[in-house]
Amino acid sequence: MANSEILKTSPRSIWDRYISDSIKESDKLSNSLSTVLSQSIAKRNAIAHNTFFRKDDYETLKKDVEKVVSQISKALNSFEDNLISKYTYVEENEMLDTLDALVGVDSDKENNPDDIEDDLTIIVPAQEEGFQQVFLEDHEWYDIRIGKTKKNKIRYIAGYEVAPRSGIQYVAKVKDIVESDNFLGYWKLIFDGKPEKYANLIPLGDTYPPQNIRYTTKHALDEVAKNGETLEKIFNNPY
Repeated sequence: MANSEILKTSPRSIWDRYISDSIKESDKLSNSLSTVLSQSIAKRNAIAHNTFFRKDDYETLKKDVEKVVSQISKALNSFEDNLISKYTYVEENEMLDTLDALVGVDSDKENNPDDIEDDLTIIVPAQEEGFQQVFLEDHEWYDIRIGKTKKNKIRYIAGYEVAPRSGIQYVAKVKDIVESDNFLGYWKLIFDGKPEKYANLIPLGDTYPPQNIRYTTKHALDEVAKNGETLEKIFNNPY
């Protein structure tokens, strides 16, 4: 059997199935990262086993780490700038979990900038304790990974309260988006005043709860709240 035929039928990693096609020159990036990481193994072992680690070793390792960070940043920018095809719920979360494990970020799927309305709303899943203090009291939300094509277009933020609430009742206008105080490459959203409260909780409905950030419009949320509908209408029709 020819090698090409074997490749067609052999198992493929999550990276190969869902991510590599969305990153420009992914093969080149993978090979480059492998080279840099392999060159760093000896220095890593020297540190781990408390052997001699000289200044020139430190300088070389520092340069290698900077190369890795630079290459991963380029890959993330390339990934975020592309239109990602729609996946099933299982595939989407499998892909996003892999990205989180690889680079420690929450990755959001980018859409065509021409399709973005002037009331673009980011939906963030939130635990009760953090939601009450940070969202409702401090009027901010932080440590969010946002694609560069959406960052300047976000106008509102909605908090999806996880179980047992399982729904959205608060949405806030975004005043500013600044760099996170905690992690490089993450952002903090500062609200323009107190969040707006819908008369009733918009329940999840018969759909999956968001595991990562999602996008919609303020108009779409207002309509769902007004008509007494559920988030099934929002999440099953991704923006």
